[in-house]
Amino acid sequence: RWERYRRAQVGEVPRTEGELRWRLHQAGPALVAAMHDDGFALWTAKRDWNGGLPAAEVEVLDFCATTPEAHADLWKTILSLDLVGPVVSTRAVTEDDLLPSLLVNPRIVRTTNLHDNLWVKVLDPIICFNARSYRVDDQLVLTTGAHTFTVDQGGCRPSSRQAELTLEPEATGPLLLGGVAASDLAAQGLINATPDILDRADAFFGHAPAPVTRLEF
Repeated sequence: RWERYRRAQVGEVPRTEGELRWRLHQAGPALVAAMHDDGFALWTAKRDWNGGLPAAEVEVLDFCATTPEAHADLWKTILSLDLVGPVVSTRAVTEDDLLPSLLVNPRIVRTTNLHDNLWVKVLDPIICFNARSYRVDDQLVLTTGAHTFTVDQGGCRPSSRQAELTLEPEATGPLLLGGVAASDLAAQGLINATPDILDRADAFFGHAPAPVTRLEF
């Protein structure tokens, strides 16, 4: 299940058996698992009472779903637990999780902090951009620092053509991961390109789902 999930989630990495054992050990005997053909969820519950009313806190430790049906089924399982107050998660739930759309009151979901756990410094953009896939069939010429290169569905290679997008170093990582739209990076002054090129770049690189990794150090 994890391999299927992580191959569709930008930023995720393979998991070793040792890491899985470490996670289970950290969770202790209170760990509960919900298994689905297309995903799974792990959580623990801390018993508590508020003026005689049940207020156990459930912490979602891990969550992955490879289909919308699995996503909805797993969340329904967690949210239907008896005697539960708040449901919290530190990094098992991505910032663009569709949980609010499953709720009668979507505003009840609160984001208090973000832990995407990703830091990317692109040292060789040609190797890095050659390693990812792209949303549409197009070709763009980019330059950043001393590197000018062409990117299309066939890969990435050095180019002597005039660049269509000029990237500041800070823009290279977000564009590589697809976490921020090219047009948003341009609005921050990190990409220089004409509006029509930015429209093409938004479609080409994409910016969803939000990149994340649950790898813990």
